[in-house]
Amino acid sequence: LKLSNINMKKSLKFLNLNFNPSLIQLDLSMNKLDFDSFFYLNQSIYLSYLHLARTNLTNFIFENSLKLSEFKHLAYLNLSFNSIEFIDSNKFGKLNSLSNLDMSHNKISFIGKLAFSNNIKLVNFNLSHNQIKTFNKDLFGNNIY
Repeated sequence: LKLSNINMKKSLKFLNLNFNPSLIQLDLSMNKLDFDSFFYLNQSIYLSYLHLARTNLTNFIFENSLKLSEFKHLAYLNLSFNSIEFIDSNKFGKLNSLSNLDMSHNKISFIGKLAFSNNIKLVNFNLSHNQIKTFNKDLFGNNIY
């Protein structure tokens, strides 16, 4: 399902995303999501593909409203072209199915220690066009072969 340039709060409420197992792909790119929009999005726990590029995502929303830990089946996540400035150590910790993560074109300057240590299936990870100066050697824990 792809939704662009719409009133997100009304649309997400209308779609009734509450634990809908048939919705596995959702593209909300090119929308301005606010704090309240994620209340409805967080109920889409069966998603395997989530595209949130260019959604006005800031660290406040990223850290306080988007509950990634609920998305147990998520394999693809695109958060590119937003305003994320840092990644907390445990933000992606419960995404054991995550294999593709795009966080390019943000403002990331800091990534917490062991931030991706539980993401053992992560094979494609794009952090290009950010403000990262150094990487912690424990960023991926023991997952690098």
